[in-house]
Amino acid sequence: MHVGFTFHDNPSFNRRHLWVIVSIAPNGKLVAFNITSHRDGIDESCVLNRSDHPWLKVKSVIAYQKGQLWDPVELQRALDSQIYQKNEVASEELVRRIAEGALASPRTKGELKDILIERGTKRPYAVQTKKCSPA
Repeated sequence: MHVGFTFHDNPSFNRRHLWVIVSIAPNGKLVAFNITSHRDGIDESCVLNRSDHPWLKVKSVIAYQKGQLWDPVELQRALDSQIYQKNEVASEELVRRIAEGALASPRTKGELKDILIERGTKRPYAVQTKKCSPA
C-alpha cells in the first residue's frame, strides 16, 4: 500500500465509496478518506469533479468525518477476500488536495490532522476559505 492507493467497496454490498490513502502514519497505519456524492449541506472542504479521478461520475466531496487509520495487513486481507477492490491510483495533485482539505475541514479527527501535519502536509491558503482547490 502506498500514498495514492485507492480502493472501493465491493459493489455487491450496495455501498460504493472510493477510499484514498493520503498518508502513512509513523506506526505504519494508512490515513484514508472516502469520497461521497455531493449533497446540500455537506462539508465542502474538498469538492471533486469527474475529471479528478476515473471512478468519479458526479460532483463529489471527501467525507472527512469518516476518515480512518487502516492497518495495511487487515486492508490487504479485505482486498484478498474481495470485501474491497483496488482502483486506479490517485494523482499526486488529488492526494495533496484531499490532505489539505483534511486540515481545513472541521470534521476531520484531530488524530488524523496531527499525522498529516507531522508527515508534511502544509496548511493551504484554502484553509481560510474552507475550500480545497486545484493548484
